[in-house]
Amino acid sequence: MVESAVRCQLSQCHPVQHADRNTIGWLRLPPQPVEILVAFSILISALHALRPLFPGREIYVAAGFGLIHGLAFAAVLSDLKLATGPLALSILGLNLGIELMQLFIIAMTMPWLILLSLTPSYVWVRMSCAFLAAIAALGWLAERISGNSNFIGAALQKFPHYAPAAILLLALIALTAYGLSMRQTRRSALS
Repeated sequence: MVESAVRCQLSQCHPVQHADRNTIGWLRLPPQPVEILVAFSILISALHALRPLFPGREIYVAAGFGLIHGLAFAAVLSDLKLATGPLALSILGLNLGIELMQLFIIAMTMPWLILLSLTPSYVWVRMSCAFLAAIAALGWLAERISGNSNFIGAALQKFPHYAPAAILLLALIALTAYGLSMRQTRRSALS
């Protein structure tokens, strides 16, 4: 549950961080280093899910990663060369869109993750997802450093099309794991 609270705090950091110095024009960074930092932050997050790297400091790490991700979004918006008013509306629209999508994803996955967390299978699922996220981050990192696409990046481009199936799979795993766990608990109680 602490992990989900940290994720919620991270999502609340994003609106402030998207209006960072890069958008205002105080700090100009080339896109490649920012994209490398974004990929690296995803890798660190995945490794932290496998084995806590910053126990008790997650909110600070989340805020730092939010700033890095804000730099990436700000770079895109600053390339549009908009005047202050349209730029402010663009930042607002981007933030609202990101927040709504995050809330939607949380609403679709959190009930299943909570149910799954009540079972012994949760650790296995968490570790598997963290491992997959680390592989994705390494693939993205390799793409950003080399400038060449790879099969991991190509697979990640297709993932949004399979998101409903992934959520359904999560629900099936959670329901099955919970059912088996309850069955085992009943058997133990009868013994």
